Amino acid sequence: MRSRLRKCATVAGAGAVATVTILALAPFTASAVGTAATTTTLKAAASVANSHAATFTATVAASTKGSGKPTGTVTFTITGSDSSTVDCTVSDTVKIHGRGKAACQVAAGSLSASASPYAVKAVYSGDGTYAGSSASISEAVTTAKSHITLSFDAKPASKQQTVFTATVTGGSGTPTGTVTFVAAAPGSHSKARCSPGGRVQPLAVNGATPPQDVATCTLKAGWLVVKKATKSNPQPSSSWTVVATYSGDANFGMSSTTLSGVAKS
Repeated sequence: MRSRLRKCATVAGAGAVATVTILALAPFTASAVGTAATTTTLKAAASVANSHAATFTATVAASTKGSGKPTGTVTFTITGSDSSTVDCTVSDTVKIHGRGKAACQVAAGSLSASASPYAVKAVYSGDGTYAGSSASISEAVTTAKSHITLSFDAKPASKQQTVFTATVTGGSGTPTGTVTFVAAAPGSHSKARCSPGGRVQPLAVNGATPPQDVATCTLKAGWLVVKKATKSNPQPSSSWTVVATYSGDANFGMSSTTLSGVAKS
């Protein structure tokens, strides 16, 4: 702070002159504190499967080594290719901890392959010393594996109707689409088709607890025929096979299973 002295004369009594010193302060100008540059990097797994949990980690560092550690928060935004948005489990704004890191955890079931890729952005807020910065990545979400099981209402028998049920699961999430049934019984109607609708049947949620995604195929009586017993063949039998193939959808991959057996007269 600078000062300067000014002198002025005033009369202090008859014939006397006194000198009075006045201290005048010059205006004070504070120089602004400069904000140091920072860099923000963002990392995640190369890809994540549909409906699986994921973690996005932002790391904030001073651009000049040895100049200290930035403090503050990082705000995450996650946007799918269909413009849908996904939130971090606790908050989209995360405080920086440890070695300049802030992590956004996304709950299972939040990311879907149908909205892939996701644009992920991390924005550092800055603090009294450090300037803000940001980073962006693109995160791919792949289709999840599906699993299909096949069962029947009653053991297939000659000249009897049989209902086959395909159950499709995919971990977290609900598979959609169709199941194709192909039934074969040598010596019978090898081109047996589900009734009604044919071989391709839609998946639907049933009333089980918990609900399941199922497709059913009703094969009418006669799809499997075992020949009558004869002296040369007193215990005739016929093999049968049913293959069920799930089509897959935007979020789940295809899968297939086979059920087979032997029917006796």
